[in-house]
Amino acid sequence: MKAMQRSNPSEFVATRPVLARSGPRWGIRLPTYRLYRLDGAGRISGAEWIEAADDEEARSKSRGQSGSGRYELWERYRLVERVTGEQG
Repeated sequence: MKAMQRSNPSEFVATRPVLARSGPRWGIRLPTYRLYRLDGAGRISGAEWIEAADDEEARSKSRGQSGSGRYELWERYRLVERVTGEQG
């Protein structure tokens, strides 16, 4: 079973929780996502951290925390989701 997938030659993307050392004990650390709220001009108006087991859980949490506004959801350097609120 692979714990990491290579998305491009210079970056690894976690596909599930990874073991991390936390003080004297070992534990599981979930991937951390960043939720950036955007204003009408597309600039960042607020940000917060989200811990989630995978992209789907992070998307679900971000929708609940962002309301009906515009936002971007990032996991490290990878854009997971962009919601602009524009009707196509």
